[in-house]
Amino acid sequence: MPLSPRCPASGSTRCTSGDRPASSCATWIRCPTYGEQEGSAYNGHFGCTCYHPLFVFNQLGDVERCALRSGNVHSADGWRVVLEPVVARYRRTVKRLYFRGDAAFANPEMYEFVEAEDIGYTIRLPANRVLQDRIGYLLKRPAGRPPHEVRRYYVSFGYQAQSWKKSRRVVAKVEWHLNELYPRVGFIVTNLARSAERVVAFYNQRGTAEQWIKEGRERSNGHACRAAPSPPTPCVFSSTPSPTTWAISCEGWRCPKRRSRGR
Repeated sequence: MPLSPRCPASGSTRCTSGDRPASSCATWIRCPTYGEQEGSAYNGHFGCTCYHPLFVFNQLGDVERCALRSGNVHSADGWRVVLEPVVARYRRTVKRLYFRGDAAFANPEMYEFVEAEDIGYTIRLPANRVLQDRIGYLLKRPAGRPPHEVRRYYVSFGYQAQSWKKSRRVVAKVEWHLNELYPRVGFIVTNLARSAERVVAFYNQRGTAEQWIKEGRERSNGHACRAAPSPPTPCVFSSTPSPTTWAISCEGWRCPKRRSRGR
């Protein structure tokens, strides 16, 4: 059977080039290590010794680029080295590029980079007193008996932090859930012109990247592997393509059951 042609932009058999827009999603995970793995470090937030790799996925679930980092670095550390080559590769083949990122990527350098590249973006913005004051009227519990369904409110407004050189659009989502005293609030900074509800819907697709990572970890069975009692082996980090997802493997993890089957 002949091989399917690969996309010149992503290398995937499911092409993302041409008139269709392409979207990328940057995310990070904790990758626990066992034994004295080279480059691993203790992360106080996760409470374990680990690596802290960074990934960029496209909308098809393929890994565009990844980097293995020490466990004690910031979640967005080295984002430019990982993201810039992806943007350069797609810029020649797609009409419009979009980017999604969590609150770790909420910094002026990231905003200025994607805006200079004319990339549509949605990035989670950490809450602060100024942002909460702007939507204070939505944070008051609605009068009357609370309904059984979730009440959702969307609003957008201009906002400029002290470290920003200009004002940007911020979208807020407020959810009131039954039997919860306080609402669930989230903020997103964006340059998209679509409605606030559609901006939130677009950002929420970022969660699929976390699902792809979970699938990759399950396929590699990394959660069940243990370091060999022999001298520590440096971790070899790779992303392996498959028809459905890109699996994440770490050779520093030893899984006797899989190795006994010649894998």
